[in-house]
Amino acid sequence: MLSWKTWHKRHGHISYTGLQKMYQLGLVDGFDVDACTPKPDCIACIEGKLTIKPFKKLATCTQEVRQLTYIDLWGKYDRTSIHRQQYYILFVDDAL
Repeated sequence: MLSWKTWHKRHGHISYTGLQKMYQLGLVDGFDVDACTPKPDCIACIEGKLTIKPFKKLATCTQEVRQLTYIDLWGKYDRTSIHRQQYYILFVDDAL
């Protein structure tokens, strides 16, 4: 028999109330739970419900070329490109 916590994770972080209903109504075959195990708070569920205010947008862009450059590196890909490359790099100048 597995714990409530394990079943909570296996069923996509469903609430413990929902799990109890499924268990009591026998809606899932093989759902054997040790009813005496605790139902602890789930850190992933708590963090998923947290919200923050949006960040302020920058009012102006930089005026000079190469003053601020954003760089993004992607890879390593499982497949190689036509030229046998496995990475992709992107440069964006804020002034343009």
